[in-house]
Amino acid sequence: MKNVVFSSILALSLCALSCTKTNDGILGTWVLDRYENDAGVYFASKEFDENKSGYIFRADGTLTVRQNAGDCGTPPITYGNFSGTWQKGQNDTILIELEYWGAININRYKMFILSSDNEQMRATFVY
Repeated sequence: MKNVVFSSILALSLCALSCTKTNDGILGTWVLDRYENDAGVYFASKEFDENKSGYIFRADGTLTVRQNAGDCGTPPITYGNFSGTWQKGQNDTILIELEYWGAININRYKMFILSSDNEQMRATFVY
């Protein structure tokens, strides 16, 4: 009987560990789908969409941001990938530092994660 109880506890513990999010819900590639109530709604993807902005958050604190690479927001928009770093702040904020246009500008801003799961993330920004 002790072996059955021990085996059950061990199996439940392993399941709980494997089901726990270790990536804080944001690691990976996120592509902008739409804006909703002043928040960007992003979907998880394996890669960037050629014609949309997005983020790749890596566990080592680096990131790639795909955004407008031109000097105008009028279509057609040219997108480019820019390197930067991220770190967790307080109250579900992400602090982002980003080289933009070949380090001519270094942008620092906060990303507020409103909700996140493995498929969708909603976020707002303070620049």
